[in-house]
Amino acid sequence: MTAKDGAGNVVSSETSSIEWRDCDPTAIESVSLSTETPCAGDDVVVTAHVTDDMEVSSVVVSYEGSDHPMTGPSGSNSGDWTFTVPGSGLSPGYVLDFTVRAYDSASNVAETTGQIAWRDCDAPDILKMTPAPSRPCTGSDVIVTVHVTDDHGVSQVTLVYDGTNMTMTGQTGSQEGDWTTKIPGSGKNPGDEVSYYIVAIDSDGNSVKTGSFIVTWIGCVGPVISEISPGSSDICEIHAGDLEVSTRISSSNQIVWAVLAYTDPNYPGDVFRIEMQQDQEDPERWVGFLRANIERTYERTLTYTITANDGVESVTSEDYEISILECDVPVIVSHDIIPPCEGQDAEISLKVEDIDMDTYKVALYYDDQEHPLHLLGDDPFPKVGEWVGVIPGSVRGPGDNLTYYVNIYTLDTLGPNPGPFGPYTIDWKSCSPSLSHTSDPTSCAGLDATVTAHAASPSGIKSMELYFTDPTGQYVESMILVGGDPTDGDWRGLIPSQPTGSVTTYYMIATNLDGHTTRSPPEGNGSYSVTWQNCGAISPINLTKTSSPPQVSPGEEFTYTITYGNNLAVDLHNVTIKEFYPPDANYISASPPPTNGRDTWNMGTLPAGGTGQIIIKMQAPVEVPGRGNLVFDQKGEASGEGFVNIYRSLSTEKPAYNLKNVVTLTTSEGYHATATAQTLVDETPGTALKQKGHGSGTSERERSISP
Repeated sequence: MTAKDGAGNVVSSETSSIEWRDCDPTAIESVSLSTETPCAGDDVVVTAHVTDDMEVSSVVVSYEGSDHPMTGPSGSNSGDWTFTVPGSGLSPGYVLDFTVRAYDSASNVAETTGQIAWRDCDAPDILKMTPAPSRPCTGSDVIVTVHVTDDHGVSQVTLVYDGTNMTMTGQTGSQEGDWTTKIPGSGKNPGDEVSYYIVAIDSDGNSVKTGSFIVTWIGCVGPVISEISPGSSDICEIHAGDLEVSTRISSSNQIVWAVLAYTDPNYPGDVFRIEMQQDQEDPERWVGFLRANIERTYERTLTYTITANDGVESVTSEDYEISILECDVPVIVSHDIIPPCEGQDAEISLKVEDIDMDTYKVALYYDDQEHPLHLLGDDPFPKVGEWVGVIPGSVRGPGDNLTYYVNIYTLDTLGPNPGPFGPYTIDWKSCSPSLSHTSDPTSCAGLDATVTAHAASPSGIKSMELYFTDPTGQYVESMILVGGDPTDGDWRGLIPSQPTGSVTTYYMIATNLDGHTTRSPPEGNGSYSVTWQNCGAISPINLTKTSSPPQVSPGEEFTYTITYGNNLAVDLHNVTIKEFYPPDANYISASPPPTNGRDTWNMGTLPAGGTGQIIIKMQAPVEVPGRGNLVFDQKGEASGEGFVNIYRSLSTEKPAYNLKNVVTLTTSEGYHATATAQTLVDETPGTALKQKGHGSGTSERERSISP
């Protein structure tokens, strides 16, 4: 730069240079997902297409308080960057909000947000279908009931027949329940048939269709009583007790009632009437009980009938006879089974009373084979003997069952007397606690890793142990219950920090009060591992703040997002978050709302490893005091000889400016953190006045500026 005065003196400055830099952020042209509707448990690939005038240095995707580097062409000015979000363990309905940030070589940054929602892809289960009546009479309607389950809720069940879709009635949105509808019987004659099937749809649109069912109409005249059991039979008094009598009753009308009537020689002239009960799962089946042992007078015959009424007429069956005999046979006076766990043997204990004392063998019959029991004591023919044995369960899992009978052998018959007792059923159950690893620990060198798990057991969890092996040796630590209760709760344990590059392997074992254990991962599946990384300086508190969008027009709304977390292995207390809003910005709302005024959140205790987020909605000012239109007047004066060049520029435009926001987090332990976010408010157009003047020779000018 050179300057010359009126006397011709010239002076020059040192040479300077101007370097223009890249101030434009990268451009995130698009963000796409490998699938917009992932199923529960599916991974999702996030792809961001990023461009920049110079070069893109890195791109990260951030969610749940953590940044995850994306893979892409570092150093290029255009390309796709990808990251796979794991879906393992995520249930239907889980929603993940994420932010993609792109950085160029000049440290400019751009960001955009997105969301992933996992859905239910499993179809409902139709567990049972019942038509009532199953054999309808001429003109009778048929009520069809289906039992449907779905983890995410059943939205609709439809019965389809003859091209007709009939919406069934049930509890929409329930996970399990009965749905019913009616197939009209009007005009149906004996031999007419209807073929139908069921379609169930859950709240996510998944559907299942059954095979076809057929209902056939029959000719009926009043109630029809059939399949009476036991009919006429003989029975030993020792087995009489309350004797079950069952039958099937159908009618063109709805059965109103059914009565079991019987006579007993012990009560001459009396008729006992027992109201029979309808089977709710099989409406055509009715059950009643004969009091066969009202008096212990044996060698007698009970006579019974069944009468049914359908509201129009009553029908009575023929007579049936039950002959009760005084049989001198052995009897089982007690039958004890210790409920077995999966893989365990079932222990059986029977006490058999034999007045004649000639029982020589008691055996269980199952799997088409007989398995003798062992008699305890020294007496080979006791009046009351205890017989014991086991049913092997090494191959039995939870939910498995076995049906067996008991045969008692006596010397007078040399065979089962009076015949097999039973059937009896054994159900194997799960006795081990359930145990699942609920989150992977943070593995920063210098920071203990927190391991979390969920364990449940009906008897309660007695202990949770964390076994880990690091370069210094093998250790075991007790985990602590941090949520729920011992029957169903969350547990936490700590793995001590190791140097960068070290690997620590670990597994967990839950033990319930019954002494049963479960390992996670299961035995034979190895262990979990932590690779310790250099995460830089570790702050006890994580506090970040972002503004979205980063640039707004005057009066436009924008959002501050505050993310906070506890990086320590211990809880922090009296956590307080304080906002310092820009003085010209307008507060609209916050989620969660402040606990004090509009700018303070008293969060209480922040658990070890715990995180949280606050979202604040704001509005940029429409007009900022002191930044209004300018009014001015200008006059100038110049004199002298030589060349004169004058340039002036005056404007009422309002330039862009930043709204700076500050947030602080404090704890009673003395920790303090601060984060800031800036929002650029666009410039406002105005009126510009530009003046240029030049000439040579002699000139004269006056200039003044008035406020």
